[in-house]
Amino acid sequence: MGARSPGNLALIAALSLILAASSALSVPSYQVIYIGPQIPGATNGTAATVNENGDVTGYVTFTSAWEHTAFVYTDELGPILLPRPAWAITARALGISDRLPDGTVDVVGWAANSIYSGDLALAWRVSTVDGSVLETIELGTLNGQVQSQAKAVNNLGDCVGYSGGFMQFGGMATRFATGGPEQLSNLYNAVAVNESRIVLTGQGLVSTFYDLNTGIPQALGSPPSFGNALGTDMNDLGQVCAIVATGDTDPRGQYIKQAWRYTPDAGWEYLFGGNNALDSPYALNNHGDVIGKILAGLTHVDVIYFEQTGLTYQIETLFAEGFETVSVGELNDINDARQIATSGPGGPVLLTPIVVSAAGDGTPGMELELSNFPNPFNPSTMIRYQVPRVSDVTLRIYNVPGRLIRTLVDLNAHAAGSNTVVWDGRDDRDGIVPSGVYFYRITAGSQSETRRMVLLK
Repeated sequence: MGARSPGNLALIAALSLILAASSALSVPSYQVIYIGPQIPGATNGTAATVNENGDVTGYVTFTSAWEHTAFVYTDELGPILLPRPAWAITARALGISDRLPDGTVDVVGWAANSIYSGDLALAWRVSTVDGSVLETIELGTLNGQVQSQAKAVNNLGDCVGYSGGFMQFGGMATRFATGGPEQLSNLYNAVAVNESRIVLTGQGLVSTFYDLNTGIPQALGSPPSFGNALGTDMNDLGQVCAIVATGDTDPRGQYIKQAWRYTPDAGWEYLFGGNNALDSPYALNNHGDVIGKILAGLTHVDVIYFEQTGLTYQIETLFAEGFETVSVGELNDINDARQIATSGPGGPVLLTPIVVSAAGDGTPGMELELSNFPNPFNPSTMIRYQVPRVSDVTLRIYNVPGRLIRTLVDLNAHAAGSNTVVWDGRDDRDGIVPSGVYFYRITAGSQSETRRMVLLK
């Protein structure tokens, strides 16, 4: 049996102390956006993923609990129901890209014609401008297999999932491409793909990276003293959140699991779980924040680990005024703005942070903000940033390994207000940088925000 790491047995008892420090540590309060009640007739469902634009995808039910209708939700348009193929009675949307330059998003998932038949991977192209569904694509299944599911898609159009046998909940890792499904080596269950075209796969108790650029797999190994680590999500930095089983059980017979995070070149880091049984799902964003679930006594508790504080919080205790009595479950995805896709009363829910400006000489209600357009871009992009108060401000560009590429702003006593600056895809030596994922980070006094962008050539 593996050795146990210090856990979060005191999570609930210590929660009031953690929350007392929340404002100083910039832990957000959350408002609850009810997506389900905005869909007439929907009785249940869940929000599966949220992209960097705050667009949500998932599925709802109207009659039978086994008959699902996929949807996309945008702040501007509300819910957009996605059509099923004529032969299908159920469909789920499981992954979504960020908004592409033409205002569309790629959505992926699966459809089936009964609960007893094999699933078929499916994709939709949806306009976030007018809500039209421009295309519905049946993605196929590997030869010799009878069902498939598409799990994730990146902004470059790479779509991954699995192909398997009848009624299997998993199968051969598959890339769904224009020329048909493609098996990824001998790997199992592709669950994520990032902007560097790295695919996260996992089988049983192990996980592997598969590089779509080179076709080379790389096993992630496991934390010291453990022989397992099942990755459940991956960010653009190549960080992975994973379930690690200790080999022990608690007094109720629950298998004890822990949440760990893998970082390339740094290895494995314990986050939470301890002596509590741990359930999935998890997800993580590019800040390294991780969402998950622990079992405290006989109660499942949905939690979030904030990288900025190094602490774990029960999500429902972070709800803003007016939402204190809301109960949610199954935290499914988190984006860089720390919006969370989940389920709740009436079906799908989006949790959105409310950022409260710190006291000072800033404009009332103004927050630190950072965004760019277009994204992806070529050859240049406009970065918009908002400074809430007079501060020393830097705005810098980094590549995926974290090397500084370009300093765009470096000012003392920067005035409060909104500003824009253009990055032309060059480094500090005026060299043209290659295509790929880049991160831009603003620091204003004690506050900071990081966003990602993609340069396509």
